[in-house]
Amino acid sequence: MKITKEGIRKRHDILQIKGGSAFYALSTSERMVGNSYELYFFKHNNGTVDSENSKNMPNYSRKLIYDELNKIQNEIKQNTPKPKVNLQWVWNVWFKIHYR
Repeated sequence: MKITKEGIRKRHDILQIKGGSAFYALSTSERMVGNSYELYFFKHNNGTVDSENSKNMPNYSRKLIYDELNKIQNEIKQNTPKPKVNLQWVWNVWFKIHYR
C-alpha cells in the first residue's frame, strides 16, 4: 500500500508513505538525486520512528512530514467503523478471575 500527496506546501513537492518509510521532497527529480527528508519506521514496534535522514531540505520539512502523518492517521481513525459490540467487560472479568 502506498499513499502519495502532491502540492502540500509548494507546487511540485511530494509526500509519499509506503511500507516502513515516508519521505518528503520538493519535487520528484529532487527525490531521484537523494534530496529529501526521510523517516524510517520499526515494522514490529507500532510504527515508531527508527531513523530520520535529511539532505538539502528546508527547515520546515520535519514539521510538515509529521503534521501530514498526523492528518492521515486522524482521517483513518475517523473513517474506521466502531465495533458494534464492546467486549471490554469480557476482558475485565477474565482479568479479575485470573489475577486476583
